[in-house]
Amino acid sequence: MPFKGNKAFVSNGILIISKVPLKYIDHIIFKPGVTADKFAAKGCTLVEAQKDGSKIQIAGTHLQAGKSEKAQIQRDMQYSDIHRLLEQNKKQTVPVILLGDLNTKKSNSKDYSKMLETISMNDPTINKKKLYTFDSNNYWNNNASSSQLDYILIQCRKTDSKIVNTKILKPKFMFKENQIDLADHYAISAKIIFTNN
Repeated sequence: MPFKGNKAFVSNGILIISKVPLKYIDHIIFKPGVTADKFAAKGCTLVEAQKDGSKIQIAGTHLQAGKSEKAQIQRDMQYSDIHRLLEQNKKQTVPVILLGDLNTKKSNSKDYSKMLETISMNDPTINKKKLYTFDSNNYWNNNASSSQLDYILIQCRKTDSKIVNTKILKPKFMFKENQIDLADHYAISAKIIFTNN
């Protein structure tokens, strides 16, 4: 989703891969961010999948990075943008999953609560305290504090859908005879049970 006629030089990092066919629904491109993120075309993409007669909407996103007040102001606007995207494409009997790097620390209860409330999402891992997707033990994150920045969230709507068995995956690869982490963030995985009541 690069900006047309703007100075976005870097992709947003959103990639949705599925074993079942995906139908593109809609997308948004966020206003240019702050610091290095002003060069990235960040946004949110919404697709729909169908399996065994049941549909689910999936939104993938990558939000503004950084700890500054300006970065949080950007994220607050991005939460609202995502909420609008989901509301404009809402189907009461189709649940929606929001996943990606939301760059919002679960340990910062004020920002974390604001994120869930603004986007109208539920986090099935809300009571899991040590589900770190960004970790000081990661090869790329020397001296960083461990936190959860990446999520799989759900809005059940009028269904009995749920997310179960959320876990962190730590893929590695060989580099110069050393096994190192594949990326600075770990992957997050979950089993999703969805229905269209």
